[in-house]
Amino acid sequence: MLVFLGVLFTIILAGLDNTIVSTVMPVALPELGGAHLYAWTFAAYMLAAAVSMPIWGPGSDRWGRRRTYLVGIVAFTVGSGLCAIARTMMEFIGARAIQGIGAGAVATLPFVLLGIVYPPNKRGRALGAASSAWAVASVAGPLLGTL
Repeated sequence: MLVFLGVLFTIILAGLDNTIVSTVMPVALPELGGAHLYAWTFAAYMLAAAVSMPIWGPGSDRWGRRRTYLVGIVAFTVGSGLCAIARTMMEFIGARAIQGIGAGAVATLPFVLLGIVYPPNKRGRALGAASSAWAVASVAGPLLGTL
């Protein structure tokens, strides 16, 4: 259960982050400058996540699931922190790319971990709950971003 709650927490954070930026950017844009780079705040994150996703699975086979997942969480957290202190749009985009690399792990490895931890008769429910958490967090992101 503890593994499930930890995995669920990271899935919710990544799901929120995936969409919360869209409502925060109009407020942050004047401070960061570089309005012409606006689309890159999303593209850098998604490209980094897409490129890193196929690497995290084999990486977890080689270096261990827990260690690899923790590295992904650290990358996501560091990227989030760098986003918070970014002073320019280029810094923000770079931080979003780092965040996206970590998000690649958070989008793939939880399902591997849950598949290992839960027996086949309980696996479907655990994976369904994890997928639902991502969906709910993605919808809640823009709502929370307006606060």
